[in-house]
Amino acid sequence: MTVASYLAAAAKHPVLYQSRAQTIIGNIEGGAACFADHGLSTRRYLLAALAQPHLFGLKPATLKLIGEVIAQRFSPDGLTLPAFLRAALKQPQLFGQKPGTLIRNVETVVGQFTAEGLTLPAYLRAALRQPQLFYQNPQQLIFNVAGVVDHFAPQGLTVSRYLTALVKQPSLFAYKPDTLIGHVEKVVSTLPAGVVDIRDYLLAALKQPSLFYQHPATIVANIEGVARHFESAGLTIRAYARVALAQPSLFCTKSQTVIDGVETVLRRFADVPLNATDYLAAARRQAPLFTLSPATIIRHIEIVFALHAEGVFITTHHTPESKPEDSSQADVLRFLLKYPRLICLEDRNLKLRRIFKILTDARASPAVLTRSRAEIERDLMRHLEFDGSSLELAVEHLDGIDAEAAVDADCATIEQALGDPRSLDSAEKRRLLISLMRQGFLQGTG
Repeated sequence: MTVASYLAAAAKHPVLYQSRAQTIIGNIEGGAACFADHGLSTRRYLLAALAQPHLFGLKPATLKLIGEVIAQRFSPDGLTLPAFLRAALKQPQLFGQKPGTLIRNVETVVGQFTAEGLTLPAYLRAALRQPQLFYQNPQQLIFNVAGVVDHFAPQGLTVSRYLTALVKQPSLFAYKPDTLIGHVEKVVSTLPAGVVDIRDYLLAALKQPSLFYQHPATIVANIEGVARHFESAGLTIRAYARVALAQPSLFCTKSQTVIDGVETVLRRFADVPLNATDYLAAARRQAPLFTLSPATIIRHIEIVFALHAEGVFITTHHTPESKPEDSSQADVLRFLLKYPRLICLEDRNLKLRRIFKILTDARASPAVLTRSRAEIERDLMRHLEFDGSSLELAVEHLDGIDAEAAVDADCATIEQALGDPRSLDSAEKRRLLISLMRQGFLQGTG
């Protein structure tokens, strides 16, 4: 604390000029000591007091009572004293509130919306992220919720659905209805006519609640910027907006971020070749191609290239004459653009296909890649004589075994089995199953 910071606090709370130094010091040190076991340090409490100067005059006993009463009342609903203290340090005003007032505020809001599915644990989690919910007038919060829902009820918005979004984005509780209503309607009216309607945009906002409060001009620019940049490749504002409705985070993603991501992928595979028109056509059908990092997309495509080169799959349906080398990377890329969801599969899911092909000696075909993970896992588990018990063994805590050593051992087991799959006996299949499960290749979805 500096002299300047303390004088600034005293200017906001002039009674400090008349208070004895020892009293103020005792209040700060004593207050911190009350909850030292729960992570409250003198420094952190002092910073809170500079933000909320009345804390310099708050007696330690009063502070202790506030924290303990709140935590005791809501402990059955998951609120802990350390969690409440962290919220109060973010919003020091909480330290100066009467416990009964804070409790009543929370219970009033939850009581109003209990029938619509709002629970105390859910609201308390929201309040810990947005601490002003503990002390803000509950009637104002209730009014804010009702105002938005009543306005958009004709478009299908209900209290329960809106509350789900609010719990995910608690700051929305505090927004005035007119502000949020204006944001939604401004986005819809600014985009070209008929591109997005309010009902569809509300559905997107319920999945991505920040759409309710983000500035409309920013959202519109994010959509129009991407569409205009790729207009020559056939991407229209309407088409990209429809993709964003399916993947609402795109409304919030800067247009340049999306543009850079797409162009990075196009440059990497330009000589295969990959052109913008074909890639964007695939991305319109598989929205994550706009949101996944270009490094991830590139890595996935390269994994698939490697699987094809190794003979794990072929891009055409099997004929006696079909061989992996009969098709090029260009054929593989066309195959991926036909089934763009394959580009979005996680690394282990893709690599599982190689493990499946080698261990089961399955025929190389497009199905090795296009079948669902659940189907691949089911058939692989059946081949390895899975009886249900291995899954429990796989998830057991490995007492006394170094995690890195366990990974190394599992990888060695897997690679050894892939090197000579025909010689596996029952015990070796069991060990392999456990290794595959522990390393995330098998998730028990089959």
